[in-house]
Amino acid sequence: MLKSIQSKLVLLFILVILSVMLTVGTFIVTNVTRFYYSDFMSQISTAVFTEDFVPQLEEATESQRSFQKLSELLEAASGRIGVDSYRNYAILDGKDGSFLTGSDELLTQVEMTDNILAALSGQVGNAVDNNGQYMEYAYPIMGENGPVYIVYIYETKEELNNFSGNMLSIILQALLVALLIAVVLGYLLSKTITTPIKNLTDRAEKIAEGEFEIGEESPSKDEIGVLTNTFRTMGQRLRETVQEVASQNTKLEKIMEYSTDGIVAFDTEGELLHINPSAKKYLSIREENIRFDEFFSNIFSDVSLGDFLYLNQDKQIIKESDYNNYYLKFHFGSFKYSDDTVGGVIVDVQNVTESRKLELSRREFVANVSHELRTPLTTVKAYIETLESGEVDAMMQTKFLDTIHRETDRMTRLVSDLLILSRLDNGVKLNLTRMSIEPILRDITEKLQFEARKKNQSLSYTMLNEIPAIPIDYDRMQQVIINIVSNAIKYTPNNGSVKLYSSYVSDNAIIRIVDNGMGIPEKDVKRIFERFYRVDKARSREQGGTGLGLAIAKEIVNAHAGDISLESRLNEGTEVVITLPVEKSFLQEPDSEEDSTALV
Repeated sequence: MLKSIQSKLVLLFILVILSVMLTVGTFIVTNVTRFYYSDFMSQISTAVFTEDFVPQLEEATESQRSFQKLSELLEAASGRIGVDSYRNYAILDGKDGSFLTGSDELLTQVEMTDNILAALSGQVGNAVDNNGQYMEYAYPIMGENGPVYIVYIYETKEELNNFSGNMLSIILQALLVALLIAVVLGYLLSKTITTPIKNLTDRAEKIAEGEFEIGEESPSKDEIGVLTNTFRTMGQRLRETVQEVASQNTKLEKIMEYSTDGIVAFDTEGELLHINPSAKKYLSIREENIRFDEFFSNIFSDVSLGDFLYLNQDKQIIKESDYNNYYLKFHFGSFKYSDDTVGGVIVDVQNVTESRKLELSRREFVANVSHELRTPLTTVKAYIETLESGEVDAMMQTKFLDTIHRETDRMTRLVSDLLILSRLDNGVKLNLTRMSIEPILRDITEKLQFEARKKNQSLSYTMLNEIPAIPIDYDRMQQVIINIVSNAIKYTPNNGSVKLYSSYVSDNAIIRIVDNGMGIPEKDVKRIFERFYRVDKARSREQGGTGLGLAIAKEIVNAHAGDISLESRLNEGTEVVITLPVEKSFLQEPDSEEDSTALV
């Protein structure tokens, strides 16, 4: 019950009223009692034992009928004494305080009180005894040898008690009314305090749950109103701050999500804090419960979490490794919070597979070019030195010169193919013209018939369905198809067949070159379009090939936004498929015959 401010405030009001009323009641009752005693003593001392009445009392004690005369004087002064049903007097013996006579006929003896004892010793007994049965006043009538008689005036406390009881009753009634008013006022006042506090509490709970409701501004100018408006401003600023932080976090998450670099963060205990999709892909991580040392110790034996947290907090390590079919570059380093304390270790994982392949390809390319040029140059140089010696006959000279001529032609073709590849790498300039592909295929078939007949091969072209005009570079495309058909003729044995097909499928022009030649081993098919790659290097050189023909063909087809693929089985044959789109978004229809080119 006392957990709420409202009940505490109501209880506080009740306690205040109780304390005030009890204090006031005690003060009133005490002062009333004090007033009664004071009034009694004042009446007796000023109205009874006056300067003219005391000598009469003392004179009466000197006569022979002292007791009777004293009784007569006191009885005559009963009005002055105020004798009534509450107040009486008595004459006591001055030696032992025994009762002699008095106004109360029922009283036969009196209790020996402190005031009576004081009077027996010759002093006026006017002490106040709040716990006594009476309000009393004992006056000694002195003789030559001390007190002769004691005039004892006493008054019961019945009237005082009745008055005090009435006062207490009035105070209790007032207390009940005050308590009722206190409860009502306390409830209303506490309501005015607790209602805004409850509203602030509800708003704080919503803020804790992420609902930044601003609410209306309070018109009140008191402390509660100021607190409400301050809380409203705080909520507004907190919402703006949270939105800004959320926006920054969203941006950061998106950057991390779409970053090609893998990002992995660990806390100081080695537990995973964050990992982006790229890191999961590169490191093949499916469960996010990995630990730093357990995971990276399998990749690098000299990398541990303690190196970054304890030995050197600013330490950075760069490592490279083949992992999960990728060649990865790892950047290890610690990160710190705003208070300069180390928060953990972050690992940046870069996929450098392509750049490494490119570097290896460049090295292989240089090695291949060097090798392809060194062999014919060595042959040419040896033959020239032999010819210069003059020790060969005319027939041998002719043979040597033929060899020099063939090697020179092969080097020329090699340099020409390299120049073509260089231009293709730097961007192909195609003279695109919308035309039919069928005349090109028929023309190539006719041109290469002579070469096919040398090996008793059949070379044919079949149009499966009509192909719409497509944008192509005539010379480049002719170069591609001639290269492929020539290869088919070269590597198909005598009495074999080479067939060309064309068809129109799904908005694509399809060109297929099929032979029943020696075929290509399965392990070499994937690399057949690489530069300088040969299945049988010795035989390829004998045939006069440079190893660049298929690489050039692929570059030209790709420049046409097309695709080229090869399927082959050893000793069964090979099929090359060229796919060209009929419609190309980059081609602009020429306005005239002069404007019939476009750049890709």
